[in-house]
This record gives sequence, structure tokens and C-alpha cells, in this order.
Amino acid sequence: MQNHESIILVAENTDKKLVGFCQVYPIFCSVAAAQILVVYDLFVSETTSKFGAGRAHIKSVADYAKTNHYARLDLSTAKNNLKAQALYES
Repeated sequence: MQNHESIILVAENTDKKLVGFCQVYPIFCSVAAAQILVVYDLFVSETTSKFGAGRAHIKSVADYAKTNHYARLDLSTAKNNLKAQALYES
């Protein structure tokens, strides 16, 4: 973080307690000839996941990418992480 090599977005509930985070890495994509963001870590507490916290994180990252003129987002997850795959595909 001190080297500014990643961006971390956090989510808090109405009580101002942290309930999740999303870490993204800006990289240069030679195919697109532009900067892109790679979503690397996405975590939300189980108590908030059923309320759309993961979807809100993805929307925040997409908004951040658009505002800062990144060409695209790259997302990936483990083959057996069906919950994350469903979120990303939606």
C-alpha cells in the first residue's frame, strides 16, 4: 500500500463498522494498449453478503474504473467458487 501498487475499497455498515473490502491492481494491458484494473480480492462478511454487499463492491469498482478512465476490469476466481462466479457473471 505504501508503494501505491493497489487500491483498496472498503464497505461499512450503518454503524460505521467495516463489513468488507475489495482490492484491485492497476496494470498496463498490451492488448488493449491501456491501463486496466484487476480485481484480486473481494471479501464481504457473511452477515452482509445476503444484502448485496458483494454486488455493491463490484459496482463501486466499476464506477471507480470508469471515473479514472481504465479500459476494463479483469475478474477471476477459483473454479469451485460458484458464489463469486455467479456474482461476477451477473
